[in-house]
Amino acid sequence: MFRLFKRKNESVYQRIQTELEKNKCITNEFQLTEVKEGELRFAAGASDGTLLYHFMGNGDETEAAALADLVGGYLLTGDKKIVKDILSFVDSSNYRAVTAAPNLTPKILENAELVNNQIDRYAALCQLLMAESASVEAVKSGIVLSEPLIGPYGEKQVEMLKTLGRHEEFTYFSLISLKNKLEENSFNELCIDYAKALTGWGKVHSITMIEEPNEAQQDWIVKNGCRNGGLDMYLGHECLEKGNVRLLLEQKEPLEKEIIDGVTGIFSQLLMEGGPIVGLELVAGDLELIAAYLQHIPEKLTNEQAVLLESLIAYITQHYSDSSEGQQINKDIQQLLQETGASATSD
Repeated sequence: MFRLFKRKNESVYQRIQTELEKNKCITNEFQLTEVKEGELRFAAGASDGTLLYHFMGNGDETEAAALADLVGGYLLTGDKKIVKDILSFVDSSNYRAVTAAPNLTPKILENAELVNNQIDRYAALCQLLMAESASVEAVKSGIVLSEPLIGPYGEKQVEMLKTLGRHEEFTYFSLISLKNKLEENSFNELCIDYAKALTGWGKVHSITMIEEPNEAQQDWIVKNGCRNGGLDMYLGHECLEKGNVRLLLEQKEPLEKEIIDGVTGIFSQLLMEGGPIVGLELVAGDLELIAAYLQHIPEKLTNEQAVLLESLIAYITQHYSDSSEGQQINKDIQQLLQETGASATSD
């Protein structure tokens, strides 16, 4: 692999490796970039996450096309000056890897024959951007460019991608690439592994990208998926669906406390409103789901459960004021609160 970087600055990948070897995780003190006094500092992954969920839509095809053209030029000629142009482009103030990501692989694959013919050169470029660059956006771009690499070329990059994904700034991008390289269950296990270790946007992306989880993975999602601090609101619907909560609540036998606590957290986040969040009002059969939840309420309420029940009354009153079914469920909730309220206990 060629090098374009002097060893003046340690690469992003090397810094993350060192941090993981030293602390077994990415600590809060670890910073990828310096922030000048007076500048706003985002939490890891927060700037990209905000764009993804609130503003971006389908991404920026123009940026993806421009980068794909540069990559194509390099594959045709092997001219290292074009690699420098690629680095300048992805490090410019107008470029964001997260906006290019949805369209970059399709644009690259428009020249699939060229990529296949120059696969060694293409793989080396991805490796260079991921392993050698001190630029955060360059690393993200290298990760997304690595998505089409499978077989021996992809296998060589799996461990690097997994390591980069441990940092929440790169989790989203690493999972995009790894999804094309890992068998489904292995990919889901990696997502769960990330979700256990991460607490911010990395956890949001990890749970969001899981597909068709098995029973053990569903169990973890229900119990722990929607326990993410200030970002729980982004995970309510994901955990409801991927945890198969509806099927759980249809069971007649009592559910274990951890399950009920997890479902309570999921419902609480589904009641959050604002932005792009999928709330309870968008869930099909929401009243039936609430009624099923009530059948599993314990004799002693936790504070979280008591607060949720009050919120459900308000929700049903707002959305189903003219529904006899809704009115009956509200009466059932009020009765539960009366019967158990005196014995509500702290979490």
